[in-house]
Amino acid sequence: MGLCGATSGFGEDRAAAIKEIRTWYARIEADKSLRKRTISTGEDNELQMIELTRYETKDGELKKLHIDEAGEHGERHTTYYFRRGKLFFVYESVRGWTFVCEEDVEGESKARDIVTQCRYYFHGDRCIKALGKILKTKPKANPDKLSKIAELLKDVPNEEIMPGEKVLDFLHEAEVLSAVRTKKQLLDLGY
Repeated sequence: MGLCGATSGFGEDRAAAIKEIRTWYARIEADKSLRKRTISTGEDNELQMIELTRYETKDGELKKLHIDEAGEHGERHTTYYFRRGKLFFVYESVRGWTFVCEEDVEGESKARDIVTQCRYYFHGDRCIKALGKILKTKPKANPDKLSKIAELLKDVPNEEIMPGEKVLDFLHEAEVLSAVRTKKQLLDLGY
């Protein structure tokens, strides 16, 4: 079962495991020899689009899996990292918007952007650390600032979070998506 946090008997080894995870992550990110293959379910102009990108060694070992989901009300970008077939790290970025209970001078409802970034560290099937940050823009925010939301998010500190059932979702999605090799398989999963 996927739980997050230090578990009994894991204690001091948690810091060592996190350090090792960061090393594995850095190696994958630096490896320019990984083969990249992308599967898309839609076109750029469609309201709903899914893009799955696999990064594999020349021997076919999956190292990284990235999924982009974009819709009318937001987008989600999730990257799964694998070592010897096991998930060890997940990075997720979600951007959406919501109406606020205010109107502008033309009587239109105002909207607020909400952006989150989360990082999940896995040891076996357990999440041993989760970090997250959230940024909510003000309804009257400067449009130039909204286009630079990623830059604004850099100034928001990461905080330890309790992901709850999300850990199980990541473990399941990583397992299911790691088997996808064709557009038909992706569509059959409901993406």
